[in-house]
Parts: sequence; structure tokens; C-alpha cells
Amino acid sequence: MMRTNSVALAIGLAFPAFAAPVDLVPPALKAEPAPPPTVPALPAVPVVSPSWTAAQAQSLLAVVQGIGSEGLFPADYDPATLQAAIAAGEGSPLNDVATRIFGKLAADLRDGRTPFDARVQWFVRDPDAKSNPTDALLAKALASGDIAGVLKGLAPVHSDYAALKAALSKTPAANAARRQLIMANMERWRWLPQDLGFKYVMANVPEMELRFVVNKKLIRSY
Repeated sequence: MMRTNSVALAIGLAFPAFAAPVDLVPPALKAEPAPPPTVPALPAVPVVSPSWTAAQAQSLLAVVQGIGSEGLFPADYDPATLQAAIAAGEGSPLNDVATRIFGKLAADLRDGRTPFDARVQWFVRDPDAKSNPTDALLAKALASGDIAGVLKGLAPVHSDYAALKAALSKTPAANAARRQLIMANMERWRWLPQDLGFKYVMANVPEMELRFVVNKKLIRSY
């Protein structure tokens, strides 16, 4: 045993601890790979807006003019431009303007008008944009003719949102601070999924109350 250990030690000392690496890659394999062949770009396909009738565009304008009841600002949706496009008659300009405004309204009602990065200390991801994509909503609205119904169906359906909406309608314009507070809370509801699920827990910090809801029924509150 002693002799075996001595041999092992001698072999270990026969090589330096940090040997210089040996480059075994042939120079031919070190050459830069040839760039891929250039593929000519395909011509851009123009995006054509769907057709709007004057009556459908007028319904959209009415939604814009009344969107303040949802805690949003009509001016954000360019009602003057839409009104001018309606006056100019049906055609591509009206189609483009109405489609753009419908898309912005749908996104704000469904997802909220505040960009996600600006939502301080907010970590909930809202899946509604995937389950209710704007293109599908627009197609449904134009096919049915119910522009207002499709858009208003995107607003939060929770009773707390309805209570805030009622409070906003009763708060005079002179009480700007209270109106802004109500509108901010309505906006936060738009950040949540419209469907909260079969079972969930809701914590209301200012109210200091915790609610346990199953199948849309309040089971416990603490």
C-alpha cells in the first residue's frame, strides 16, 4: 500500500498544476462561416380597414361622446376627426378613422388606458386582450351593427365597478378631486380580468375588509 501511494504521488507531481491549453482545432475550421444567402424582401401588403357605414360610425361617435360615464375622457378618442369623416361620407377615410378609434376605445375599456409599466406596484396580468382580441371585436361589431353593445360589453362587470360608476354620475364636476379619485379606482378595475374566476379572495385595503367569493356569491367577509 505504501508503494502504491508513492507511485500515485510521483505521477501526480510529474505534470504541472496549470498546463497551457493545447489548441487542437485545425485552422481551416476556425474560419468565419459564410453569410447566409440574401433573400429578397417580399413587398409589404397594405392593411385595408373594414368598411363602415355612416350609421355605424355615428353609433361609434355616440359612444365616444358618452364615454365619460365610464371614467374615460371623450377627447382621447378624437371625436372631431370622426365627426368630420362622417360628414365627408362613406369610404376609405371614414373606414380608417372609425377603425382606429374603435381599436383605442376597445383597448382602453378592456385593458385600461394606463400603460402596464406605469402601474406602480401592480403585478396582475390581464388576459382579456388574448381572449377578446380587438380584430374579433371589430368584426363582431360591424357584422351585428351593435357598435355600442360590443364596446360597452368590455367594461368591468363587478358590482364594485358599478358602484363606482354610479358614484361618478352623482358627483358634480365642481368636486374635481373626488371625481378623479373615483375615476382612478374605475381604471384599476379595468386592469383586472373581467372574469375573476369561480373562486377568489378580494382584499379591499381602505375598507379593511377581506371577501371570499365562490360562484359570484359572498361566502365570508373578514
